[in-house]
Parts: sequence; structure tokens; C-alpha cells
Amino acid sequence: MEHLFYLGKVNVLTFLRKNYSKLFIKMYRSEKPIPLKGSASALSNNLSVLLTEEKKSLNYAVVHKSVVNIVSAATDGSTVTNRHVVCKEPTATQQTTPMIIQAKWVTIPCRTVLVLTSLKGIQVFESDGTALIYWHSLGDVHSPDSYDQSNFGRGITGVGDSFLCVVGGFGNGQLKVYCAKTGKLGAVVNAHARWINALDIAPDTGLVVSVSDDTFVKIWQLKKESPPEIEHKYQESVSDLQLVGAQFVHSGGRGFCVTGYDNTSVYFFVQN
Repeated sequence: MEHLFYLGKVNVLTFLRKNYSKLFIKMYRSEKPIPLKGSASALSNNLSVLLTEEKKSLNYAVVHKSVVNIVSAATDGSTVTNRHVVCKEPTATQQTTPMIIQAKWVTIPCRTVLVLTSLKGIQVFESDGTALIYWHSLGDVHSPDSYDQSNFGRGITGVGDSFLCVVGGFGNGQLKVYCAKTGKLGAVVNAHARWINALDIAPDTGLVVSVSDDTFVKIWQLKKESPPEIEHKYQESVSDLQLVGAQFVHSGGRGFCVTGYDNTSVYFFVQN
């Protein structure tokens, strides 16, 4: 650290970027990437993760146009399997493949389902993607009616009953933390240099992961204050990748993974 006193006219920010790993203990380490059969589209929140304890496997879902690439990997790394779920309009006289906007596993009281939103509607599949169990039609993007064109599925989340705060990522790179009870803004952070594409929260610890077009994945700590606060804990650059998806694989935040636009890998990080 004594080198900081002799920098003179050297750019301090450049020095810190080059020596970040030496000055700070790394919170996470990268593991071997998991290959995908197709690349990731440029969509927000383009990654969903499901841990199936009974099968001892981790499942990853990534959208490529009208297809969801699902990878199932044994937790011991012994096997990796791939399969595709194609989004089709069940009621169409001519089968079409609408563009998928998001895919996410959602756990409801009786089961876990795979939910897809697209330019044509909302589809709910069995968790393994083998059977369509629900279809809700929305607007037609090809309709001459402007209202019908603008009506399509956009985002997916599960709804719980014990939220303390709400975290939002914005196009200007800011993270904003709101009190769930009052709706008041508690904290604003200039988190990224470019658009934030995905966020996830580890509910047991309050850790937050964010990714952006700026190639960085960052970890934050939410604090149970009034109003709520947030603190930066860790960051890592995934070189030359516009990051579009991020999710913790453990409720305590012991591991997380990210995806990048037009890339065929899921990048995995675990705590040291």
C-alpha cells in the first residue's frame, strides 16, 4: 500500500484497476465455464438457474431467439446434458416461433415451473420443459392495431411476502434501493459505466449481484437500515463480454453464474 504515496502524476484509478486483485482479498474465484448448445441473445435477465436437490443437479436456462437452451449439470460435475425448449403458438393455424423475451424457473407452493414470455404471450412448462401446461395469448405484433402490437410479455418474477427492500438497475448504470414498506428511495449507487442488464438477490444474506454492458459483474451487500443501504463487496471483469444474465446458485450467495451476449458459455464463480 505504501506505493500509493509515490505515484506522483500517475493516474491513481489506473493503478487501482491494474492492482485490484493484489490490494483486496478476492471474495470469489472463477470455475470452469459450462458450455451451451447455442449463444445468448441480447436480452435483460437472460439466465435462470434451478437447483434440483433430489436429482443433485444444477439447471441453467438461456434464451437464443425463439429457443431456450437448458443445460443440466450434476453437482459433482460428472455429467452435463443439453436440451431445447421451442416457443410455439399452440392456437395458430400455421405454427410460428415467436421471439422469447425471458425464461425463468418460478417456484410456487405446489411445484416449480418454467415460464416463458414472448412477443405472442406467456407459456408455462413443466420444470424440465417437456410439457406445456398453460398458455396465455397476448397481443399480435403484426396486427395493424397499435395497441395490440405493444401488448406482449416482458418480465417474470416470483412474489414473496417478506421483502424489506426493492433493488432496481437502470440504463445509466445506477442501482437504486427502495424501502418496500414506504416506497421511499434509500440509496443510489453509480454501480456500472453502462446499462445494467441483470440483478439477483441472495435472500439468506442480502447479497446482490449485478452485471452490465461494461463487462463487469459486481457483488453488493444490502444492509437492514432505515432507510436501506447498500455496500460494494466484489467485482470481476469478464473480458470482451456484454453481460446479459446473472443469478446466484445458492440462497446464501456462495456461488453465482453469468452469461454474455452472443457467447456460448455460462461462467461460474464460487466463494473462496
